[in-house]
Amino acid sequence: MPSSILYLPLALSFIRAPCFLFGWLWLLLEIRIVSWCFISVFGTFRVWLASR
Repeated sequence: MPSSILYLPLALSFIRAPCFLFGWLWLLLEIRIVSWCFISVFGTFRVWLASR
């Protein structure tokens, strides 16, 4: 019984590490998507202003 209690935090850390990595990757991807959308909208707005 005590050995399983010792293994529990280790198992939790093994489960948490991929989630943590995936969270960071998702955050970076989200930042890239948002910045890309912002750049495209800004570029379209600039072209629209220039064509007026």
